[in-house]
Amino acid sequence: MFINFGKVLTSSAALKLNRVGIGEGVGILFVYTMLSALISSVSIVRRSLMFIVGGIIQFLNLVTLTGRGSVIFSTATVAMFYLVYNKKSNMVWKKILLLAIFAVFMYFTLIYLSTIFPWVSRFNLRNMLSDPSVVGNHIFVGRFDLYKESLKVFSQRVFFGAGYGEVYSHNIFLETMSCFGIVGLILFCAFLASFFAEAIKSDMVRKRDVLCNIAFAIFVFLLLYRQTSFSWANHKALMFFAGAVVSEISRSNS
Repeated sequence: MFINFGKVLTSSAALKLNRVGIGEGVGILFVYTMLSALISSVSIVRRSLMFIVGGIIQFLNLVTLTGRGSVIFSTATVAMFYLVYNKKSNMVWKKILLLAIFAVFMYFTLIYLSTIFPWVSRFNLRNMLSDPSVVGNHIFVGRFDLYKESLKVFSQRVFFGAGYGEVYSHNIFLETMSCFGIVGLILFCAFLASFFAEAIKSDMVRKRDVLCNIAFAIFVFLLLYRQTSFSWANHKALMFFAGAVVSEISRSNS
């Protein structure tokens, strides 16, 4: 299975098709496998296997797709949910220590991997801040350029925006502002506020239902990922997992 998975990731046709989209799918798999290993109550053998699978998935993501958004946001999501899943004070400090050790380990791992796979140096902070895909140059339009253009469009059409599909911002909030104006932004923020409030106070999340928490975590990952990628035409996965969480909550309450 993993050999075929690796072939799909490393094939030039797949990478040219939609590397960001593939990164989204890989990120979802990573969040699912790692949280299944870290917060579920299944046997230690099964959890260990899930942890190994998650590590392999993220390694392939790192060295083949080199998707910074997918790697960074999926890892941050797993760390965040792992930290808050058990709120016992003694457990929190242990988890913070483990996450700190993991961060140091990843730092030196990235340095080592960049000597074998030079393209991994894309994760270096200095390289990220000078990457044309981020800051732009005389050839490429960077994300900062798109952000500035989105704010410019919003300032010109504050109330209702320029219309669906007229602006591509690489940021879900900026694109909502520029395409749908302040009205659309308020509606979208109201949706998010309602969703998070309902999810956080629900019995399934508070009582640590594993699958519901993982679905909630995947939604958070997808929302974070959309701060640097995708347009409004590509938010189906985000809405799917929002619906999955709401559906589970409604089912538990009925």
